[in-house]
Amino acid sequence: MFTEKRIVVAGNGEVKLPVGFRFRPTDEELVVRYLKPKFHSLPLPASVIPEADDVFNTDPWDLSGDPREKRYFFSRRRWDANRCRGTTTGCGHWKAVGKEKYIMSKQQQAVLGIRKTLVFRHGHGRQPRESTTQWVMHEYRLLLGSETTVNSSSSQKSGGEREEWVVCGTYQRRMKPRKNKGG
Repeated sequence: MFTEKRIVVAGNGEVKLPVGFRFRPTDEELVVRYLKPKFHSLPLPASVIPEADDVFNTDPWDLSGDPREKRYFFSRRRWDANRCRGTTTGCGHWKAVGKEKYIMSKQQQAVLGIRKTLVFRHGHGRQPRESTTQWVMHEYRLLLGSETTVNSSSSQKSGGEREEWVVCGTYQRRMKPRKNKGG
């Protein structure tokens, strides 16, 4: 007889998945099945994404979970006008790279959300290129009616600041072997 195994959240907020279980959602699944219900305080399909208020202020190796796997967290993102706040950690900072990617619905061909890629860099401020690490974060957020206005999926703070739920997926890129330039 089949018995359902429950997903357990440990005291430190780490999700304990059953043996053999892998959580590998698509971008669309993250936005539609997890982020959108979280915004509207609706039940989630499974409790596999823990809340972590300090993802952007925590060094990536200090986040809970197995660092060899991509780890997902719900976090509150604080925005002040068009400037993002709270990306500095004790050892470095998260730096946005590349263009934001629109997450499209396959059935309706509509834009559902946005994925931003950030890399972790040692140090603060402008640092030499070799300070870039192998740590990457994908930040998923719902597409608001207008990126400069606040709607029901975010809460207004004093002084024009707003706060909204995002899903952050962190992982380490694999090191590529260097080619010998000498012969």
